[in-house]
Amino acid sequence: MNDSAGAVMSDNTPTTTEEIASYGIGLQMGEQLKGMFKGSSLDSALAGLRHAFNGEENIVSGDDINAAFNIIQERMKEQEAEQAKAASGEGEAFLAENAERDDVHVTDTGLQYEIITQGEGELPE
Repeated sequence: MNDSAGAVMSDNTPTTTEEIASYGIGLQMGEQLKGMFKGSSLDSALAGLRHAFNGEENIVSGDDINAAFNIIQERMKEQEAEQAKAASGEGEAFLAENAERDDVHVTDTGLQYEIITQGEGELPE
């Protein structure tokens, strides 16, 4: 690829190898940011990126950033716990309903099984 790869469609379209690679990095960062957590802010992320890239002073302290990260992480843990609880309830409901079927056997430990093809011979003791 040469430095003039791609036709210029607008003033913002990357044309040099470095601009195209930088654009690709931006795409990757945007995809990551979009999926990180609910409410992530593109404007704030761009401000932080610009400050770091230009060597400017941070406008938010490291302590405040770490505190925000911790709060977001706790929210995510709570959300995951709620989802796990809901999934567990669905699983328990399935097992209770499944145990009522005539072709399902339930052991003393709660294991459920179904005999698809009955074997022949002596049963182990």
